[in-house]
Amino acid sequence: MENMHFNTGPAVPKPFPFQKVLEKGVEKETAEMVVEEMLEKGERPIVTFPRELLSRVRLHGLQPRKSWIPGFDHVVGTLGIPPYRDNPDRVTVRITIDDPASIQPRITGKDTLFHGVVVFRGPVPVSKLEFLGPDADQEPDIESKAVSIH
Repeated sequence: MENMHFNTGPAVPKPFPFQKVLEKGVEKETAEMVVEEMLEKGERPIVTFPRELLSRVRLHGLQPRKSWIPGFDHVVGTLGIPPYRDNPDRVTVRITIDDPASIQPRITGKDTLFHGVVVFRGPVPVSKLEFLGPDADQEPDIESKAVSIH
C-alpha cells in the first residue's frame, strides 16, 4: 500500500474507523464477514472516477469497465479506507448498499489479504450514488451516453 495516493481533502468522508485493521490486512476466509460487519456499522463504499465522466455517471450510474483480467468487467472501490486518488481531478461518490452480496472483498497486496478494496457485482445505478464534495450539486448533461469507467 506504500505506492497508493490518497486524497484526504473535503470530498473524502472521515473518519475511517476500520483503517488500522485493514492496513494490517484481513485473511481471505474472513474478509466477507468483515465486509458485512462494516456495512452493518454504517460504512459505505467509495468510488472515484475521472471528472470528464461526471455527466455520464450522473445519468447512467457506474458501469463495469474492462480490466487486465480477460472477461472480468467490474467497478472497484474502497470500503473502510480512503479512496485511491492518482489524480486530484477525480469525482468521489459514496454508494448505498442494500445487499452485502452486491460487493465482494478484493484480495490484494503482496500478503494477499483484504485491505479495503471491494468489487461491485454489476453496474451501480444512479439512485445508489451520493456525490461528494464540489460535485454534490451539479446537474447531469442530458446529451451523455453510457460509458465504462476508466
